[in-house]
Amino acid sequence: MAVFLYPVVMKKKRLPFTIGEQYELNEFSVCSINEVIIGKYSYDVYEYIDKDIKYIFGFKVKYIQLLYNADILSKVKIQFYGNVLIELLNHIAPSENDAIFDNQVKSEIFYSPILDVTQFEYFDSYV
Repeated sequence: MAVFLYPVVMKKKRLPFTIGEQYELNEFSVCSINEVIIGKYSYDVYEYIDKDIKYIFGFKVKYIQLLYNADILSKVKIQFYGNVLIELLNHIAPSENDAIFDNQVKSEIFYSPILDVTQFEYFDSYV
């Protein structure tokens, strides 16, 4: 399993969710899963259940989780079917044509051969 850490350097339009947005923007499109504690902060975890997002960057989405702290989006987990690690890296790796999303936003990407899924996460630096 390979893990790559990159600052999220992409245009805001390309991602369906923005770190820091209010819960009310998605409240009718999510289902509560549980609550987790990461460090000293508590996060409400929701699964995005609206079927309007089937593909992101042209890759088929398996599921999306949104983590909120005090109704502020702090972390997004997107799982894609299959091994799209290299192709996905081409979309999220920094390039001079992309605007910096936010210096406080980080990302991780990895592929699980056992589950045959690629997971992309982006989050604020406090998570």
